[in-house]
Amino acid sequence: MPRQPYIWLWPDTHLFHREIRALTGRPHNVDELMVKNAAHLVYPQDTLIHLGDVIFYQLPRLKEMLDRIKAQTKVLVMGNHDRKSRSWYQRNGFDFACDMLVIGDVLFSHKPTQIFPEGVYVNVHGHLHNTGHRMGGSWHKPYERHMLVSIEKSDFKPVRLDQLLSHRHEVLKQWEQNDERTRKTSVSKPQGIPPEHDQRPAAADPGGGEGGEEPNGDAGGADECEGGVAANPRRSP
Repeated sequence: MPRQPYIWLWPDTHLFHREIRALTGRPHNVDELMVKNAAHLVYPQDTLIHLGDVIFYQLPRLKEMLDRIKAQTKVLVMGNHDRKSRSWYQRNGFDFACDMLVIGDVLFSHKPTQIFPEGVYVNVHGHLHNTGHRMGGSWHKPYERHMLVSIEKSDFKPVRLDQLLSHRHEVLKQWEQNDERTRKTSVSKPQGIPPEHDQRPAAADPGGGEGGEEPNGDAGGADECEGGVAANPRRSP
């Protein structure tokens, strides 16, 4: 008998992005590791929610990588680096893409949100990695109303939503142990990487990409989603 369906969270994969490896202490084979872990954990009856910043270079490879993950539904909550159009992501492995997703009292977004819609209590987000860069102001309530999902802290595996919400303190303790181990075993990061590491050039690859592929460009729109259904289409800022 198949097990019950789960919702899995997969944040900030930054596929084929060398600079993020150095900044966050990711292993050299992190792209294959993340996809392999997701393919192993996510079953055909499950839903996979990617919390944004999917791929930086070698964009034509995205669909083949996502096709290895046999989720019933794959959702992209678009991040600040997901600059292709919503329809492009839907042609390349995702069932739909949006700016935000609301399921019950949980709001899913890439960056932590300052404004909570009525009836929403928790914001599950990515963006901050394991570095705390661009942390929010006084409105940002980590692990109270804002729940960061960091691929670096989760041992490069997707995270089950039910476990995150119901056992958050145990999950966070394990994540800190994972992150400490990652930093000890990874190659020391080079000095001088600016905090604005994600501001990439418009065309030529200066060495941060792989395979000579142009970086993810082409600004595109996204929809807000509620209850798994896209609604109120708008352009991303």
